[in-house]
Amino acid sequence: MNTIKKSKFTWAAFAIAIIAWSGVAYFARLIMEMQREDVASIAGMTVENDKRVADAYLHSTLQNTKEQREALDALIETDIVSIVNMLDRVGREVGTTVKINSTQPESSTSGSIRALVFTIYTEGTFTQIERATELFETLPIPSTVRQFEMTHDPDGWSLNAQVRVLTTATI
Repeated sequence: MNTIKKSKFTWAAFAIAIIAWSGVAYFARLIMEMQREDVASIAGMTVENDKRVADAYLHSTLQNTKEQREALDALIETDIVSIVNMLDRVGREVGTTVKINSTQPESSTSGSIRALVFTIYTEGTFTQIERATELFETLPIPSTVRQFEMTHDPDGWSLNAQVRVLTTATI
């Protein structure tokens, strides 16, 4: 009988030990899960803080560049007549006449900004044509010279060019 009591006591002790270790394992798992949640929470707070800092920086930048953005908007708001006058002024500046052969809207632009492509022609000396090309490339509005062709014949030099201009004007 004494061995039976020892055996029951051993099984009871063993069962209590298993229950105790199960409790330890449960609480260890619970603590690890809480640590993971804390790490995730800290990471989320870091991301949120980084976003707030980036938003504050963007807001500050927008406030500091307000005048420059307004000046840029004024340039892009140039109407078609003003653009034509600028192209004509280039001809007067170099001593030739600029003839605008065609104007076509470009369909690849997006939003409220549109592009116009002006096909122009002018004649003169080599120096005049070269200077006109320079001025077409440096107009005081967002523009690029897409292509140009200079030709020479007995009467002098001529220029065929395409000037692409950005505008918000209604076309």
